[in-house]
Amino acid sequence: MKKNLYLFPILTITILLTSCGKEYSANTNTDTSALNKVKTYTEDITSSYYGNSVTTYNLAYDTNDRLISITSITNSGNKSLFSFPTNSLYTMDLYNSGSLAIHEDFYLNSNFYLDSTFQYNNTKDSSTEKYFYNTSNQLIKMNEYSYSAVTGSKLINTTTNTYDGNGDLIESLDLNSNVNTLEYYLDLSYAMPFAPGPVNANSSKKNHLLKRHSLSSNNYLIDTATFTYTFDTKNRISTEKAIVSDGSIVIKTYTYF
Repeated sequence: MKKNLYLFPILTITILLTSCGKEYSANTNTDTSALNKVKTYTEDITSSYYGNSVTTYNLAYDTNDRLISITSITNSGNKSLFSFPTNSLYTMDLYNSGSLAIHEDFYLNSNFYLDSTFQYNNTKDSSTEKYFYNTSNQLIKMNEYSYSAVTGSKLINTTTNTYDGNGDLIESLDLNSNVNTLEYYLDLSYAMPFAPGPVNANSSKKNHLLKRHSLSSNNYLIDTATFTYTFDTKNRISTEKAIVSDGSIVIKTYTYF
């Protein structure tokens, strides 16, 4: 059965947001009036394989406007908690029905961009990632490793990214011959929502909005998702709708403080 790679759970989206190379930094002091800070986040997923599901999450922040929790409204045991032990380290604990499922440590470099991660889960699997940037602070390569106390780290995948002259990520290629190709609305440039994830988006930077995302593997087209958006009265993104070529539909809705 073909697995639809666009129907990510919320915390997968969280990690992707921290590693997409779009000038994200872990600011400890931020101008709250400048942030599009999300209050609730809803995922409405209609899958060609799994049917329809709608989940809404409440987001909470500390006094420095850092995200500290994402909690399901219908099941408070489904949540992710974030903490900030130091300026160069934050952690995430993901709970399913009140039980810890994943713990992940995120280490930041001297520019406060994501440098590396270490993750372990309730099945005792461990993994690490290492991030590499160019002089424009664009993420150009990510190494993924499996980890054990006995063998240490073993490289299992490398993803390389390519950007266009606008600074938009247009292609990601990994060692498994998976190719992600991205196209953008060049006439739509918006500050993205302060979306789920502990890493604060640079609120002053506006990015071209994603129009189409295609995934190929071994020269075979797996899926293509086409994106459209709506905006609220303050010109902030209200909904993002993705229609996938297999018939699946993902609608993300944001409300703001």
